[in-house]
Amino acid sequence: MWHPIKHYKTIHHHKMLVMQGCFRCGLYWQGLTHDLSKLSPVEFWAGAKYWQGTCSPNNAQRKAEPQGAQQAPPGILD
Repeated sequence: MWHPIKHYKTIHHHKMLVMQGCFRCGLYWQGLTHDLSKLSPVEFWAGAKYWQGTCSPNNAQRKAEPQGAQQAPPGILD
């Protein structure tokens, strides 16, 4: 089941908690840029597809997809 809105809310909540902690330590840039890659289309839609609300969608994706599906296409890293 796809949950793009719930996944976005989870990312946003996590980002706000990290930003709050970083700002307290004076790490302003780290706080602002933390996990921006999670909003890229590739990562966001994969996360929305496997969103569960109780654990990382990355773990659910690893369980659902065969190990070979995560490898780079031939020729990229040869």
